[in-house]
Amino acid sequence: MLGENDSILSDKKMQLENLLAQIAAARSFLGQLAELCSAKKEEYDHRVKLRMSEDAAISEAISILNSDAAFDTFGKVEATKFGGTGAAFLQRAEVRRHVPHAPVAAKVAPAVVQRRASQFLQKVAG
Repeated sequence: MLGENDSILSDKKMQLENLLAQIAAARSFLGQLAELCSAKKEEYDHRVKLRMSEDAAISEAISILNSDAAFDTFGKVEATKFGGTGAAFLQRAEVRRHVPHAPVAAKVAPAVVQRRASQFLQKVAG
């Protein structure tokens, strides 16, 4: 009986050691997971902030383009007064070269588009 109790006790001690090792591993994983979640949350918050600023910039650009000053400016340009011919020339150029139709803006680098839009908005506002 005493030998049997010693055997059970040693088995229970081994189980305890195994469980403590599992607990330590789980806590380590939990710590790593918390760090990853924190980093992902920061990245997400940054993306949301960028998206909100882009939306605000687009809204501001639309309000500027819809302003009376913009309409006055567009009214002074011949292409906007009489229906414009610039787009027709672009389209004909595309057809003559046998290039599949693609929006012209898609071919221009985003930085160029942003710079031109900024310059235009400054002219219209100032």
